[in-house]
Amino acid sequence: MTNRVRFIIPFWGEVYASKVINLTIPALLAPGNIDAIAAHFETEVILVTESSLFPILENQPVIWALREKATVSFRPIDDLLSTVSGDYGVVLTLAYYRGLTDLGENMLHTYLMFLNADFIVAAGSYRRVVELMREGKRVIHAPSFRTIDDKTVPILLAKVDRTSGVLAISPRELVRIALRDRHSTVVARTVNQEIYHLWRMDQFYWCVDDNALIGYQFCVALLAIRPSRVVTEPV
Repeated sequence: MTNRVRFIIPFWGEVYASKVINLTIPALLAPGNIDAIAAHFETEVILVTESSLFPILENQPVIWALREKATVSFRPIDDLLSTVSGDYGVVLTLAYYRGLTDLGENMLHTYLMFLNADFIVAAGSYRRVVELMREGKRVIHAPSFRTIDDKTVPILLAKVDRTSGVLAISPRELVRIALRDRHSTVVARTVNQEIYHLWRMDQFYWCVDDNALIGYQFCVALLAIRPSRVVTEPV
């Protein structure tokens, strides 16, 4: 077992920096999320991003609030950034790796928790993750699905508490919002409709009704992992 957790949040560019500040971290601050982790583990958050964003982030009230729950630090990725659109996945992989490489042997005694810059976590989501980690589970996955950014983001922003800066939204409410505006990658892979399109066999969906969607995903989001060996390079 370990008593240490490290969140790694990679992002770059003003659009994603705005999402991290205005939605991702406010959702992380909701009851039952990072506070549930910090109640049982020594918790740190690594923001892996452009060095030019460091002073902007330092002055954000949500970062101050985050520091009350965990240790917060920054890692630069200026040397990794590319203007080639197809390099996104490679840059993201290298950015995640930069968020953990300094651990060395301590990697074996740390739960690494990965959070994409546009992943919105419902209130209370990490309580179950804490239970699994305390049971000694080494790898924890959870499915997710996309929504239409332009329609969903304004709704979520309106739900951020203006005093605390926290986005506390229940799982069922968040699902209702997401189901209302499913991303085209979800709609196109919904098989119980007249037209659907699968060019990559990675996920299938079955629409039950307006309140339920059944999904089968081959690539399921990795929430947390406690490595069994020290990783020396991303492969």
